[in-house]
Amino acid sequence: MATPVVDVWVAFGKGFNESAAYPADFTKISTANNVRQFRVKRGRGHQLDTIQAGTASLVLDNANGYLDPSNTGSGSPYYTGGATNVKPGRHVVIEATDPETSTTYKIFRGFAESWEQKYGRDGVDQLVVLKAVDAFKVLARALGDGGVEAETTSRARVKNLWSQAGYPQVVVGWTDGKTVPARTYEESDNLLLAAQAIDKAEVGFFFVDRSGLFSFLTRESRVTQFGTKEGTFSDDLTADPTAFPYHSVDFSRDDDEVFNRGTATLYNSATTATTQNDTTSQTDYGIRTYDEPELMLTSGSEATSWAAYAVDRFANPEDRARVLTFYPQDHPALWAKILPMDLGELWVVKRRPKAGNTIEVNVLTEQIIHEGRPGIWRTELALSSAVGGSYWVLDDGAGTYAASSTLGSTTKLFY
Repeated sequence: MATPVVDVWVAFGKGFNESAAYPADFTKISTANNVRQFRVKRGRGHQLDTIQAGTASLVLDNANGYLDPSNTGSGSPYYTGGATNVKPGRHVVIEATDPETSTTYKIFRGFAESWEQKYGRDGVDQLVVLKAVDAFKVLARALGDGGVEAETTSRARVKNLWSQAGYPQVVVGWTDGKTVPARTYEESDNLLLAAQAIDKAEVGFFFVDRSGLFSFLTRESRVTQFGTKEGTFSDDLTADPTAFPYHSVDFSRDDDEVFNRGTATLYNSATTATTQNDTTSQTDYGIRTYDEPELMLTSGSEATSWAAYAVDRFANPEDRARVLTFYPQDHPALWAKILPMDLGELWVVKRRPKAGNTIEVNVLTEQIIHEGRPGIWRTELALSSAVGGSYWVLDDGAGTYAASSTLGSTTKLFY
């Protein structure tokens, strides 16, 4: 079956710290069948992991030598003014076109890290390996400017960190979030670590989306989106005719993410500490502590809420769909779901074992990996369990949750 055409675009005339408009500033460097292999990886393997930069790696046919930085002749269009423009730091966009609908989707935007030249025997097979990283690298390389950041929302603070990094960004897909304390980011302070600290205070999800925009799902938004499912993945389309098929799923019930003691200490206030416990879970699994020694929140009540949420959410093991794998070329209707998929989306996964009960879980996409070569495409999702229906939120006038419930019995108060 046909697989998507993968296209690679590079803004050769724009450096790392310059803005690049797509597609006006970009040149397509891929041609028919010259993408030998590709791999795009974004997100995190587990919901409590710290998000790292998304990466991409492509093996391209370079028989004409145009993508060799040392090529000063043979008509390379990327060698101009006595210098090569095949450089690290150039903006990169990767697209994939649905072979069923001809719709094109961005699956990655970032910056070139390297252009590695590969030569086969006798120099006949000339290849280039382009490695790229997403905009997290902007923050990873940036240090504070020494200015004082006033107390504000986490959304506003992260936007300010991007500005300090010299890369003003539109922050999409999230609400204002919690209030974070005033802080001075010194010239020795890494701004990626600073942003990750805010993410930890939110117990949220901080990432660069497939289009290159900075996104963040706060603690609340990961719950309030519960009413907006993207669809269902099932192993039995006869029983679930509106669902989409997958190749395999890994389920697990383990103690990897069991935490029954939450301890939080506010940033710059070592004496303001709070601890929450689930003694029943501690009897069953021993004491397992989720600790944050410098929580970027502003009050003891917020720290208590943070610790209470951590214990409530992770005190007991649960059936988790860890990894979901697809070969969409075997089920072409999947392309329209797989290609535009992004991190933090809510899905349903169903499995009907030969023995035992049907398993149905709500999941969030924590990591997306696309990889393949002409004729073969594989997508792998790392997932986390989604929560929402069991929580009761004050002033939820939209009716996102149950219209009526018994607090403490059918629902729990959201922290």
